[in-house]
Formats: sequence, structure tokens, C-alpha cells
Amino acid sequence: MKVSLHFGFAAAALVMSTEAAGGLSKSLDGFKLPENLGIFGKKGDEKKSVCGDGVTDLQTEECDDGSQNGQPGSFCLGNCTFVPEARCGDLLIDSTTTLADAQVCRTAGDIDFELDEAVDVSLPNLVFARNIKGTTNTNLMKSLTMRSLLVGEDLDFNDDSTELVSIYLPSLRYLEGIDINDVPNLQTVKAPSLISVYSDIEFEDCPEMTSFDFSSLTYVEDFFELVRMEKIVDASLPNLVSATKIELTDTPLLSKADYPNLFRLGDFDLKNAPSLEVFRAPLLTLLTRLQNVEIEAPLGSSNTTVLQLCSLPAFQARWINDELCTGACTVESAVSKNCGKGEKKSVGGLFNLEGALKGGAVFDSFDLTGKLLGNGVNSMECRGWKTQRGTRRSRRTSAPTRTQPRCPKRQSVETTSYVSFLLLNPLLSPPFPASVSNFTSDFASLSLILTHCKHSFGRPVEVGEECDGDQRICDNSVCRLKDSSVCQLGSLVEITSASELENVLGDCAVVFGGARLSSGVTGAIELPLLQAWFGTLSGPVSSGSAFSVPRISFPSAWTAPSLLFQNSDSTEIESVDLPCTRTAGTFDIANSPAFSRLNAPLAKTTGNIEIADSCSESSPFDLEFPEAFFIGAIRVTNCPGLRQIRAPFQLGSATETSLQLINNTNLELVSQPKLSVFESEGIQIEGSPKLGLVDRSSQVVIRSFSSITSGGESETGEIKFLFCSLWEFDANESVLPNCQETDDPPCVVVRPGDEECKATKKEKEGGGFGLDLGFDLKKAGLDEVNQKGLFG
Repeated sequence: MKVSLHFGFAAAALVMSTEAAGGLSKSLDGFKLPENLGIFGKKGDEKKSVCGDGVTDLQTEECDDGSQNGQPGSFCLGNCTFVPEARCGDLLIDSTTTLADAQVCRTAGDIDFELDEAVDVSLPNLVFARNIKGTTNTNLMKSLTMRSLLVGEDLDFNDDSTELVSIYLPSLRYLEGIDINDVPNLQTVKAPSLISVYSDIEFEDCPEMTSFDFSSLTYVEDFFELVRMEKIVDASLPNLVSATKIELTDTPLLSKADYPNLFRLGDFDLKNAPSLEVFRAPLLTLLTRLQNVEIEAPLGSSNTTVLQLCSLPAFQARWINDELCTGACTVESAVSKNCGKGEKKSVGGLFNLEGALKGGAVFDSFDLTGKLLGNGVNSMECRGWKTQRGTRRSRRTSAPTRTQPRCPKRQSVETTSYVSFLLLNPLLSPPFPASVSNFTSDFASLSLILTHCKHSFGRPVEVGEECDGDQRICDNSVCRLKDSSVCQLGSLVEITSASELENVLGDCAVVFGGARLSSGVTGAIELPLLQAWFGTLSGPVSSGSAFSVPRISFPSAWTAPSLLFQNSDSTEIESVDLPCTRTAGTFDIANSPAFSRLNAPLAKTTGNIEIADSCSESSPFDLEFPEAFFIGAIRVTNCPGLRQIRAPFQLGSATETSLQLINNTNLELVSQPKLSVFESEGIQIEGSPKLGLVDRSSQVVIRSFSSITSGGESETGEIKFLFCSLWEFDANESVLPNCQETDDPPCVVVRPGDEECKATKKEKEGGGFGLDLGFDLKKAGLDEVNQKGLFG
């Protein structure tokens, strides 16, 4: 079986008379975001709306016009799907006549605005669209309102839209990207319900723009960028949790940049913001690209900008303050009196995420407190805490149970160092030790006792410390890493032997830059002192001989580099162990038949996972990411040893084809039950004859499947896709026409309301972020609806 699935908008151009459009142009009577499954979960809810009740349940209906379903002039057929006339192709709106014709559209392809007269544009009925742009020819549109739009791709306007003043998209949930540049009169952009942007949000050179409203925005895959925005005062995103970059450059009036829920960020740029007094990200824990942070004066009045980074590891906070601020700013880190002010403390840590994020909706799914790890699990020791010795519980897997390497335990103060896993982050740590817990009610008192190191045997690193005890890398008078243990390699260092590797990297606690190994480097690679590597470790390019490094292990590292071993003709790498890593770069390996292990049990984020022409059927293994909420992509080709892929808490991915599985002859299961509240661009599965189940229970929108082939040799004789939250429009347009039980072998789509989805509800209730965004759009329209914020 081979099928191609696409996000199917009608290909024909819109040809509709104004009179015909008028019969279909009334606003949606009702609209209901799902409450029972997937990301909008309510405990115990059952489906309440049915076809014909006038309220659209997006998981089972495209539309619902009540008693008018199927009647002449209705936009909705009797089975609660859009009439053909409401399914529009690409639209060119260049006059008031074509604008009137477009009022019928509930779905559309690309929409190009080239209006020849100044007019306020409203498309109140449009629900799904592709690109929305005014970038090709002169466009005199004054304002744009799409009150029912839920999903789009790019929103793109430039200096062709000279009269555009405002954009209002009150219902928009998912968008590919926003690119608004050189729009001379634009003042406001409002999308208060927008949850995720799969690419960039980019505003540049809009001299009259004063504000934006992205108050529900949770995820930006790439950049959030404000550049040369003369009148922007507030750049805050109150619910943003994850982004790759924040850039605030040449913003003379910017006075507020508040990101109170930001947890993961690649890097940030702050340049020429003379009015900015505070850049606030108190929960920022995973700053994955420290080497790319850029700071340039002037910042604040007389360069007094404060960076409130209360949850960063101590080394990162110090590095930004000492090496990057250089007089332009000051960092407030965990021991600052201002950190934690006004925030509820709890035994889960000074900045316990469950208390800080308005009820903990975002990360309820994650093991932020160690509760899932249990006593005796080695990862507790990665956090710098002693654990009770006892039976260790192995994670559920179909492959043979393997003993995970323990994180290093302090044998003496001279031999092993610890990073501040209390700082990485109190969110991620168990309760304080007894000597500290007495002070949790008074943060100021904590700052007094934590300015001194504790050097007793077995003592973990504490808040504000970078290290404690190991004299090779630690200045124990201040508990800071020695300058000699911070290694800056530059763009790329060539390493030709194992002895050179030890000389260059053996004494490094922190590494900046890249290293490339030649085929002369042999034997296991282990860097026991390494705490963080911001950069890459790569193998040789097209080596004539085998590159033989059977094991790579960074037993103490909380940030791991990208590991790139895809360019050698022959690679002998059996395992990669990152037992304490919270954030890892890309892992890319090829031509390594012995490979059978990638161990990163505590990673919250990773780059792409790419395996090609590797593995062996005789060494079965699973890819498991038990705590990761972000994985760039998973792409595996010709890997007969792979049995299962499990990412139980993955919410988001980064690339267009986020799941690509080709010729993995023994792959049986793909489980990503929380992915995605974010828009996914594609799934490609070919030549995996034993694959029986792909679990995407929380997937809400999906743009395409590139292809599905050779399923059906599993126990059930079919390949099954679990889509318990998928909106009906995407199911009808992208999935169901091309995945049917009559195919050979059968392709089965499990949908909301099916028994298997009901059976999984207890395990997956809440899905994704566990959000409650259910509401009805009244006949009066969205403007009168009291919309809930993302965590409201």
C-alpha cells in the first residue's frame, strides 16, 4: 500500500457570483472547541454536541448549522461537513467584488490581497486557510478581521500594504509564521487565542506599530523578533513556555519584556533598548545555546537593565553577567533577593512550576518534581541528592532490560564534581535537604547561608553554586568553576588521537565550540568532569578506515553537544550515554551497524534524532525519551534493530517532517500520545512492515502525511493511527480519503468517539497541555465572547 495525503483545499479558483455568496455568508451559528479529549481535556467529559444541534464540535464535525443543515443556502451538509461552495481554493482579493464573493468561504488556500481601494476587510466565516498575504502588488486594505479563523500558515505583509492599520484574528489557534516587515502605518496585531507558531514571529521596520496581543501564545518554534520597532513599549508574552530565540533590537521606547512562564529558550539578543529596565524570565531553566546570546549597549537608562534569570544554572547566570553584559546590564540569579519575590514557595523548590504557572496546567504531564522516578532511581543522584538504596524500578520496554549507568556519586571531595541540579532547576529537583528547608519561607535568609560552600563528604551542590569539592575544576573558596575548566574551542578543533582528546577536553567542565574527531581517535570516549558543552562533537568525513569509538559517555553533563557522526563511510559506535542530561543537541549517526543505544532518560529537550543505515537485527533496542517535551524530529532509515519509539510527554517538534521512518523492518510501535498542540507538518512512514500502531492521541491539526507504505504485518494485520483529538476537517481533508480499512493491508484511523479513544482517556486525559479552551461562539460573533486565556 502506498498513499499520499495532503492538506486538501480545492484546487479550483473561486468563481462565485455575489448573489450566490449572499445565500451562504451568514456567520457560524455555533462553534465548540473540544472539551473531552486531547489538549482541551476536562476530566470525565463526554461528547455533548451532536450533528444538528447548531454547535460545531471540531473533533467530529466540520460545521453545524442546526436545523438548516442540508437546506438550500446553508454552508453545512446534513452530515455536518462543509458544502462544496464553502471549500474555496486560492483567492485573489483585488476589489470589493471579489471580497464579497469570498464571504462564502469556510476554507481557502492561499489568500492574496491586492485591493485597489481603501477598504476594511472582514472574512467572518473563514475557519481554515493557508497563506494570508499582502506582499505581491499594491494593497490598499485598511484593516483585516477574520473572527472565525482557527488555523493558517503564513501571515505575511510588507510595504505593498501601505494603508494597513490593524489585524485582528480573535479565534486563531495555530499558525505557521508571522512575517510583517516595512508596513508603514500598521499599529496593532491582535491574536489573543494563538497557541503556537511553527516558525517565526517577525516584526521589522513598522514605525507606527505600538502593540500586539499574543496573550495565549505558548510555543514559538523559531524566532520571536522585534527589530527597529520605534514605538513598541511592551514585548511581553505572558504564557510563552518555549522558543528558540527572542530578539529585541533597536527598540527605543521598549520598557517591558516579561516572560514569566518561559522555561526553554535557545538564546536571546538584546541590543539598543535604552528604555528597557528589566528583562524578566524567572522560570527560564533550559538555555540551550548560551554561545549565541548577544547583548549590546545601550540598555536601560545608563545601562542599568536587569536580566532576571532566577532559574538558570549558576554558571550560565554568571557567564552572561560577567562575559556578555560587560557593563550594559546586570543578572539577577537564584540567590538574588528579588528572585522569588511575591511567588509562592513550596517543598517542590523555590520556583516550583506547578505553583507558578497558574495552576500548573502546562507541565502537569511532566516529571518536574522527581515523583515518577521513585527512590533508588539513579537519576535522582544526577540532581545532587542522596537516594535510598534499594530495588531500582526499570522503565517499561519491550527490549531486554538493561542496567542504566548510575550518575557519579561523590567518593571524596577530590574526585567527583556536581553541577547545581538544584538550580537546573528547583522545578526539577526533589525537596530541599533538611539544612536548607528551614529557610524556604524566607528567601532572603537563603541568600545568606548559600554564599558559603559546604565541603563535607557527599554534600551536593546547592543554590548559587557552580561546583563544590573537586579541586581540579572548582575554586572551593567561592564554589565557582575555575577559569581553566571553561574551555573555548572556537568554531572547530581537529582532534587526531585519544591522548589529544584527553589533553584538550579531559579537564573541561564547560566547553564552548566544536571538536571533530579523526579516525585516529579510538576506544571509548568518556568525559567525567564535563558539565555542559555548548557546541558540537563530530566524527571524520569520509574516512577511509573505520571510525571506532564503541561508547560515548558524558556521565555528569546537564547540557550535551550535538553529536554528528553521519559523514563517515564506516562508523563503529555502539552506545551513547547521557544519563544526567537535561538538554541535548542533535544526534545524527550513519553507517554504524553496531549501534544499539541512545540513553538520555532525563532530557527535557533534544535536537533532531537521526539514524541511518545503522543498527542490527541481532541487537534490538528502543528509542525512549521518557521526560522530553520537545524533540526536533525523529528520522530513522534502515535500522533493523529498532523495535519501539516512545516519547510519552513530547509536545512539540521543530521540522516539517517531524516523524520520518523508512525501511525499519522490525519497528512495531510509535508512541507520541501528547503530540501535538503544535501544528505538525508531516508524517512519512515507508517500508516498516511490522509497524502496528502510531499513537498521536493529542494531535489536533495535521497538514499532511507524505506517505504510508508496507504496514500490516503486526499481530493485528493492520497499521493503525490513533488520532483521538484530530479536528474533523483535517481528518476529512488529509487522512480519511487516503487511509481506509479497505486498503491492502488495512489502514485504520481511530477517531474521537471510537472505543479505543475512550479506552485511553484515563491515561491521556488532558492530553498535550491539559488546557480547557472549550467555549461556544455565539450568534452575535466572537467579539462578544469572554475568551479564556491559555491558562485562565
